[in-house]
Amino acid sequence: MKKKKYLIFVLTLSLFTCSLMSTTSASTTDSTNTLGDTTRINVSTVKALPNGGSRYTYTIDGQEIYMLAPPEKFNPIEATDEQLKEYGFPNRPTNPDDLKSWDEEMRNYKSTPIPTMVKTQYKHQLNHYSNNGQENHEIWSGIENRVAGSAISAVQGDFIQPAKNDSKNDTAESSWIGLGGDYLHSSDCLIQAGTSMRSDGYHLWWQYLNSNNNSGEIDLSGYTISPNDHIHLYVSYDDSTQQAYFFLQNGTNGQAAGFYQYLPRSLYYDGSSSEFIEERQTVNGIPYDLAKYNTVSWTNCQTYVNGSWNGAGHIYLEYLTMRVGSTILSIPDTMSSNTSFIDRWKAFS
Repeated sequence: MKKKKYLIFVLTLSLFTCSLMSTTSASTTDSTNTLGDTTRINVSTVKALPNGGSRYTYTIDGQEIYMLAPPEKFNPIEATDEQLKEYGFPNRPTNPDDLKSWDEEMRNYKSTPIPTMVKTQYKHQLNHYSNNGQENHEIWSGIENRVAGSAISAVQGDFIQPAKNDSKNDTAESSWIGLGGDYLHSSDCLIQAGTSMRSDGYHLWWQYLNSNNNSGEIDLSGYTISPNDHIHLYVSYDDSTQQAYFFLQNGTNGQAAGFYQYLPRSLYYDGSSSEFIEERQTVNGIPYDLAKYNTVSWTNCQTYVNGSWNGAGHIYLEYLTMRVGSTILSIPDTMSSNTSFIDRWKAFS
């Protein structure tokens, strides 16, 4: 059932940006290779940053992705604002409530493993509604914020990683946040990041796509995800540089990845919606059955609108039910607070 709420108030916070330091480049071997249905992409170049960290470059489909790694024993709580930008961490907010939440997340940080990026066959999709009506979302379940124009430039959310409570080889589930993707309301593109679970394990990933280009989920090999881990996700888009920024952290083991990529606005950015979603991925054009995840508990669901952070419940929102025909696969509870809700598994397909 679709429900709606409207904007009540606005909080103040500076949008996260990331500055690139100009330094000497050192090349490494680019060992891109294809293994079955995946393509592994290793680091192509490394640049040392002035304060002891490094910037690692990956090239995927001709596009460069820059991962930022701070020096050992880096402490974001004690770091300057400039250092936070330099190493890909979200800005330190000034609003007291937002600062408290940021501080709790950043205290979990311990390390930035340098991954092999793995381009997979598992694809995420734009949200095409079925012909049976707007309440049927065949691959998405969760909540979505929508605003007029392109006022949304960032989204963040936390959840407890669910377990795959079935032994099937053909089930999958992904929990993610994103910008754009609501095809019914003319969104033709999506920038997103999250976790996924399949028969081959648990994965941290990111992806960008539009209706003409969907090359698949990109996993961060080398990051450990386990059931009951506390996951923090942050995605933003800088309209002035046309760069997308990602910060993904496992708050349980302290591993975090901060990176960015140039994505042309006309192809990949839509600031009219943000999402907090459970999805069943697609392979060869066919959605997998939904893995039995039981529940996903979401907290810290916030959308950055016109320069301010807002709880998802303070903005026009829709509840999205995953349904195939008359069968409900997954459905969200009504939000328990302006930043929290629970999504519930109901059926495989």
